[in-house]
Amino acid sequence: MDIEHVEKTIVLCGFLIGLIFGFISQRSRFCFLGSIADFYIYKNSSRLGLYLLSLISSILGVTLLTEFNLLNPKNSLYFTNGHGFFPYSVGGLIFGVGMALCSGCPASSVIKLGEGNLKALMVLFVTGVTAIITMRGLFSFLRLKIIELERIFNDYYSNILAFFSTEYDSSIFFRNLILILASVFFFYNLKKNSINKQKIFTGLLIGFCVSSGWYLTGAYGFLIEHPITLDSQYLMTNSGGPESLSFIGPTAYTLELLMYTSDSSKYVSYGIMVFLGTFLGSFVSALFTKNINIDFFRKKNDFINHFVGAMFMGFGGVLASGCSIGNGLTGLSLGSPNSLIAVISIIIGGLIGLRYLENKVT
Repeated sequence: MDIEHVEKTIVLCGFLIGLIFGFISQRSRFCFLGSIADFYIYKNSSRLGLYLLSLISSILGVTLLTEFNLLNPKNSLYFTNGHGFFPYSVGGLIFGVGMALCSGCPASSVIKLGEGNLKALMVLFVTGVTAIITMRGLFSFLRLKIIELERIFNDYYSNILAFFSTEYDSSIFFRNLILILASVFFFYNLKKNSINKQKIFTGLLIGFCVSSGWYLTGAYGFLIEHPITLDSQYLMTNSGGPESLSFIGPTAYTLELLMYTSDSSKYVSYGIMVFLGTFLGSFVSALFTKNINIDFFRKKNDFINHFVGAMFMGFGGVLASGCSIGNGLTGLSLGSPNSLIAVISIIIGGLIGLRYLENKVT
């Protein structure tokens, strides 16, 4: 196997996956916060239905990959980082509040940037910088202190997972559980909101993007034995395991690559290419629909909310090992119990943030 050819294929296909995701997300207004806000404020579950269909499609894709032994979910970041209940719940809560303050998650900010929204540029910059200093800088001490508190919950949480793992693979159990719950809510939602063919196609295509990422990095890019190290290795991923759609880490790694391009240890990874592809996909879609609109902050409070919210997303996203897309689609598609905890916490944090903004307006 020509490793260099495989690496080039991974980054190019990652760019293509991001291009498709950015294009269809801009067209469909796909947004995790938007689905929560629409339901909370307007009692409209149309975008929530699109998210649920995307999740169902992602889980079915992962199920096929695992059945054919093309993906080992346990090697992904959502199972191997050693964190548990406390970091994921606290990180998710902080991220959710920040997401509401910024009017969207990092994925939404990338899409908005493609439309010419300069607020999103500031949000991505602050989120990326905060993520870097949370991983390896000043905030890393606070992150480690929070992880140390995990010991309080560790025994109880580990016993729950051990209960499922004794007779049954926990990832399969939670993946099936999430699939059933998502399907029930989706079909219940169909009774209230009809879904057209375009939205069905969009949901299936987003799920295909998630599954394609898992196949690309988890099967095609997996070496059982690297010719130099003689160890198994996942090529071109920053986490060292299989990856799919996520935007916290890639935002930080893209900034690092821009700042330290001459550093030989920095490289164009799969996640960075997905990030860049999403931006270009959104830009192309906005260009076709004539939806390019240069926008920036007009009020001081708006700037403060976005700045603080971006810091919250950077810190909370690293603590929870992913954003609303990273945990809400990618992690849940694997059946990660940690991602399930993070998503519930993100939703709660998002509702707290929306409530805060409502009180400020009124």
